[in-house]
Amino acid sequence: MRKVLMGVAFVAGCVALSAVSYAQEVTGSSDASAVAEPAGQTISQEMRELNEQKREIMENAKEARTEEKQLREQIQQAMQSGDTAKAEELRKQLRETHRENIGQKHEDMKELRATRKDVKEDIRDRREDIRDRREDIKDRREDIRDRREDYMDRGVRAGGKGRR
Repeated sequence: MRKVLMGVAFVAGCVALSAVSYAQEVTGSSDASAVAEPAGQTISQEMRELNEQKREIMENAKEARTEEKQLREQIQQAMQSGDTAKAEELRKQLRETHRENIGQKHEDMKELRATRKDVKEDIRDRREDIRDRREDIKDRREDIRDRREDYMDRGVRAGGKGRR
């Protein structure tokens, strides 16, 4: 009785191991999932960097607005005190500062658009890889079904019972 139980346990273990190896073969090796994981992490990291870049742009814009607001207040104070020369100098400074801020904003937005485009392309590529992998799995399953049918057909033609 003990030997029979040991034999059954051995056979069950072999079946389990073969099922695991078969599942890895059908779904792709464990290396494929290891390769897929870093790509997902890379996209997540790029999204975090994109959000960080947006936050920095917003902070820069806020600082620029504050700086321009201070210059406007200084212009107003100079005008109230009657110092038109200083007011004119501050206006020139405000115009120059405003040009620089607008130029910086345009550069930042251009970089942001380029980063967004890269992230979108990475996401598109990732989705395409996943679709290709799914298609490969479907093809493998179909090949297995075909081989099974061929085996059954050979068994029936040769006069054997075949399995079903």
